[in-house]
Amino acid sequence: MSSTGPDTAVSVILKLRGETCDIDCLYCFEKRKEAPGGARINAAQVHRLGSIFSWRPLSIELHSGEPLTAGPERIAEILDALAAQPNVLRVSLQTNGLRLDDAWLDLFERHCPELEIGISLDGDALGNSWRVGYDGRPTYPRVVEALELLGRRERNVGIICAVTPYVLGRASEVMKHLASFPAVTTVSLVPCFDAAVTRSTTVAGSRAPTSRALQRRAIGPTGPA
Repeated sequence: MSSTGPDTAVSVILKLRGETCDIDCLYCFEKRKEAPGGARINAAQVHRLGSIFSWRPLSIELHSGEPLTAGPERIAEILDALAAQPNVLRVSLQTNGLRLDDAWLDLFERHCPELEIGISLDGDALGNSWRVGYDGRPTYPRVVEALELLGRRERNVGIICAVTPYVLGRASEVMKHLASFPAVTTVSLVPCFDAAVTRSTTVAGSRAPTSRALQRRAIGPTGPA
């Protein structure tokens, strides 16, 4: 891939698994889709990006739900397809970090050494009360493990931090915490302004997963403010 001109490239987000994710963030808009599911992007479709965009320079972000749920074989095929296109100047991947391990980082180094990694983390443990797993376990300790691994592997990452009421008013504390991880080089703050969310976004009548009980204990009975 060329290393020049990424600032002028067309930004393209590839959602590898649509709404599929392995955690249950309370504020996630994906769970409100009327028609969940659908076709998954494959390597053959990725090879068409050049012609679709008339061979303009491209900046590609692999997104989802959680892109790593596509599995290592599918991710490797897509990274190879992107690397084969000279107009792709930049590739990044946004992940919740729960699945990141040495095997994934080895795969990235083999198939796309210049891959940029972004981690979704809402500050510290308190801020991440809104981000829990379907297993009812907090995600924060597992993301910290991923950040520590990235630091040991000398990989730089950017953090996307959703600004919920549990982050508001604690900017200095939250930023100091994120800056304590050697791997973290940038932080993007994303306001969570969905005032309409006052209860679970799961389908009415569905069985409440264990994660919802954890959220209720963390956030209280009134929902987001």
